[in-house]
Amino acid sequence: MIRSLRSRGGGFKICFNGKMLMATSIVFGLGIGAALNGPRQAQAVGSPFAATVAPFARDRVVFDSGAALGENATTVALPTITTTAPDGMSIEARAVRADTGAEVYGWRIVGQASGGALAGATLTEASGARTPHWLKVQVRVENSPASAGETANRFGVGHVVALWGQSEIDNLLADFYDGATPDSITADDMVSFHWHDRNPAGTGAAGVVHHHITDAAPHNTRLAAMANSLIEARPGEKFSVILQVKSGSGFEDLLRDGFGNRVWSDDEALHDAATGGGDVGLVAFDWYAAPRTYTTAYGEVLHQIAFGKTVAGASIGAAPVLVGGRFTTDHLLTELYDWSRTRLAVLEPHRFEPTNAGNIALCRTSVRAMYAASAETALVGPGHPVLHYGNGRGDGAGGWTDITHPSPGEGSERFGVGLVQSAIRAMGLTSWTPPAIDNVAWQPDGSYVEIWSSAGPILVNTGTPVGAFIDGQPAPATIVAGRIRVTAADVGAGTPFVSSTTLAFAPDSTGLTDAADIQTGWDSYPLVDLSAPGMPDGVPVASAPTLDLSSTIVGASTFAVGSDTRLQDAANHAATTTPYTIKVRANITANTGADMLARDNGNGFTVELLSNGDIRTGVSGAYASRITSSAWSLNAMADFVITMDPATGDFRVFVDGMQVLAESGTPWTWNTSRQLRLLGDTNGISGEVESVTVWKAHTATGADPAGTPYKLIAGTEASAVTTSRTAPVWYFVKNGSVQ
Repeated sequence: MIRSLRSRGGGFKICFNGKMLMATSIVFGLGIGAALNGPRQAQAVGSPFAATVAPFARDRVVFDSGAALGENATTVALPTITTTAPDGMSIEARAVRADTGAEVYGWRIVGQASGGALAGATLTEASGARTPHWLKVQVRVENSPASAGETANRFGVGHVVALWGQSEIDNLLADFYDGATPDSITADDMVSFHWHDRNPAGTGAAGVVHHHITDAAPHNTRLAAMANSLIEARPGEKFSVILQVKSGSGFEDLLRDGFGNRVWSDDEALHDAATGGGDVGLVAFDWYAAPRTYTTAYGEVLHQIAFGKTVAGASIGAAPVLVGGRFTTDHLLTELYDWSRTRLAVLEPHRFEPTNAGNIALCRTSVRAMYAASAETALVGPGHPVLHYGNGRGDGAGGWTDITHPSPGEGSERFGVGLVQSAIRAMGLTSWTPPAIDNVAWQPDGSYVEIWSSAGPILVNTGTPVGAFIDGQPAPATIVAGRIRVTAADVGAGTPFVSSTTLAFAPDSTGLTDAADIQTGWDSYPLVDLSAPGMPDGVPVASAPTLDLSSTIVGASTFAVGSDTRLQDAANHAATTTPYTIKVRANITANTGADMLARDNGNGFTVELLSNGDIRTGVSGAYASRITSSAWSLNAMADFVITMDPATGDFRVFVDGMQVLAESGTPWTWNTSRQLRLLGDTNGISGEVESVTVWKAHTATGADPAGTPYKLIAGTEASAVTTSRTAPVWYFVKNGSVQ
């Protein structure tokens, strides 16, 4: 066997079993090496072959470290390596600090030379990959003494987050929404943002913009605040935030070629340029304004365009394909993301007040249902909603406008910070508990109700808390010992809460309904102090729908009514000018379009409940048909009061103590051969009725008139039927028959 190898002149002395042989370096390199190693070329110690590496597509690309997967590892997509080594020789790579040259990831084989090159190789670090430093890649032929080739530019390893949406996020880049002076950046060059300028002259890759945040170049106040909050959350770790946004765009605009105002190739180019061929750690969606029309199908549509699967797990096939029964898509997000390495968090809706609030609430319900039903492992979250910020701006004339967008300055900064903090919370990079209203306590006597969060005591920055709704209407509240308390005496007519009273917290948006509230009331939104990065005031409390907060008060008995049920006075109007006050306490649970609440059978007056929440009224000979918008709600116990005085021409309607209609000045007379008919006739209300009370008296305030009612019918159906038969007699008519 070979015992030793020593140089001699221009060749080598090879000792083989004590005998000395002569061989040239060529014979050694091509003969013995090939014989020993087969198809993989041997790397002889001191082989002179060189390797060089091309630069990354751009300087300071950040590769993700797998935090959303519970990892601290990375796979760096290497630029093409060229080499003088023959085919089959192994190529090694490592990473060093760009500033000092100190080794960070050690040498490892990344592939074999082929045709003087190695393309598509990756440098993988399985643990401890995150670093605060910028790095360079060095390459060499295995065991070569030649100087290592090195990338001309740098890369980093940290966290890559893609935010998808439309104008609310897009406006974070606009100078118009900027504040005064950006905060000082606490650590330079740790956070970068990437977006597409959507300029027709710079489509595709030409429109991609990269900005690395430094104290000298923070870009604007919004990005500076966002960057500082990320640095606070994860000191010494790099972030790359990709803003996949376009104002006024929806899912269909993005995914259908040649449709709408958004081009898929722009978003694809942004993704490619920002990631440098690496993975995105988290995709976060806060995209509701345009897609709100999907309502209860929102979660299904989003699940299909993201994963190419229904929520139930069935493949929808390759694009072009119909998604969610809504539109045919030419692209799916599976073209951009490897969901085995990337996670998706859908943030619950941010503030929408009061524009489109009903549809937004349905989208939120749909997202929660999607999370509950989907088995997709790439789903994390849902992301906590961004709620503690101001919407709108002054219109220059004392008014408030643009309430669908975060306010310039502080409003936009708070929105941006909340957005990125919700995203990294979904990644697992922070550990605060997303606060929600998850406890409720009703006083048995109905005097008040309290709601609170197990995450911590409730607080507000200013004023009293907004967001509580009683029976579908905003309700005043206070904070008592860290809980939100709603007192019955402060709500509506001030009567105690009952078993059918409904309570909700921010069921649509945030409970802000007029200009003054929208302008300043956002700072009274309930928070919990969780010491969350970038949110020193506290984290906003998530919405709680009505069904989560059902009353536990033992309530009064009710009787059911349908479109074929009515209460009818056996006696006709006593006089042509008899005044009346009619009070119906009922929970309307269904509506067929125009359901009769009260009338007389000569159509002397009519009060109808319309399916969109409007009330339609009319008085024969005095007032034509009139519609009052958004005056009542389904599935909420309410007091409907109709008070009228033919002699003075006064006619009013109240709902829960609030006057919703008033007519006056035109007297009329009753036909004394007609009588009152309540709860319906041939097309009446549907739901549960607690009581019907009639006075032959008028009240301009909607309050109960003094004295004993003319008729009171209440309780169970049996009780109501019995009471109807006692003087003064009324008829309880059901399915055309008197009961």
